[in-house]
Amino acid sequence: MNSFDQFVKQIVDRPTWMGRASCSNLDVEMFFPKKGAPKKEVVKICNSCPVQEECLSFAVLNGERQGTWGGLSSGARRGMYTKIKKEKEGR
Repeated sequence: MNSFDQFVKQIVDRPTWMGRASCSNLDVEMFFPKKGAPKKEVVKICNSCPVQEECLSFAVLNGERQGTWGGLSSGARRGMYTKIKKEKEGR
């Protein structure tokens, strides 16, 4: 399943907070850049979003490896995944 299909599945099964997100009526493609860091416009939307923390937590706890979630790119979230994995393993 590609990242876009995964995103669609998450929308179908989405948590209620997603309906309050500033991006809920925007083109999802802008949050999944083909390459590189998210555009400043996307980060600005995320930084002013009322559910930014829930979004970021959702991405990290669900191991979301693609796209911009809570204003952070997948690369920026990478360290968070490692920390959570170590905590789960009891290190």
